[in-house]
Amino acid sequence: MRLKNAETLYQTVYSSIEELYGSSGSVIERILEVKKNLANAGRIDSQLATKADSLGTAAYQIEDLVEELRSYLHLLEMDDQRLETVEERLDTSTNSNVNTAVRLKLFFPSWRPSSGSFPR
Repeated sequence: MRLKNAETLYQTVYSSIEELYGSSGSVIERILEVKKNLANAGRIDSQLATKADSLGTAAYQIEDLVEELRSYLHLLEMDDQRLETVEERLDTSTNSNVNTAVRLKLFFPSWRPSSGSFPR
């Protein structure tokens, strides 16, 4: 399912990264601005300095999440290349047994033609 929907997944994750981190006015940019304002006000009231620190932690968590999403994009790109390769093989093959074997291998990577059984 993921292979067939790679483009949708890619676009969703990419736009999420942009909203969180990449674009002007991104979530991280706004959080850091609020953190700065609270840190300044924290000089007057120490309770606000603590809130600013919490926003700093949130900013680090968002940065970590963005890195994880970038890694996910890389995996999607690899899956997309794999799907293209499989589709090319299916398109060029006229032997239905080969088509079946390729499809089985795609969905059940541990399946071997000689095993005669399907993985569960």
